[in-house]
Amino acid sequence: VKMPCTSANIYTKVPDGGWGWTVAFAFFVVEALTYGIIKSFGVFFNDLMESFDETNSRISWIISICVFVQTFTAPLSTVLSNRFGHRLVVMAGGLLVSAGMVIASFARSVVDMYVTIGIVSG
Repeated sequence: VKMPCTSANIYTKVPDGGWGWTVAFAFFVVEALTYGIIKSFGVFFNDLMESFDETNSRISWIISICVFVQTFTAPLSTVLSNRFGHRLVVMAGGLLVSAGMVIASFARSVVDMYVTIGIVSG
């Protein structure tokens, strides 16, 4: 059975007023902050070793703690999303990641980095 050819929907105005692009951009920022930290950590690795005068294993714990916290707080995020909605939970997570990274810029020891990047940003 052949289906009749239908014409494409052509909108003269954006159906949602452009809100979809705002959401897409916000999602990009959240993903860049959360996974960008993990993926780009190697770029800063040697500098962190020199700045804190620490071994590579102690510096590696920073990102290890971050990944651990991200992984094991996922069920909590799901519960919070079901209760309060995805928008609020993602905004709170974005604020935590941002705050953790800003506070990490003032870190004086590797333990400070464990807390700020590892726990707060994770």
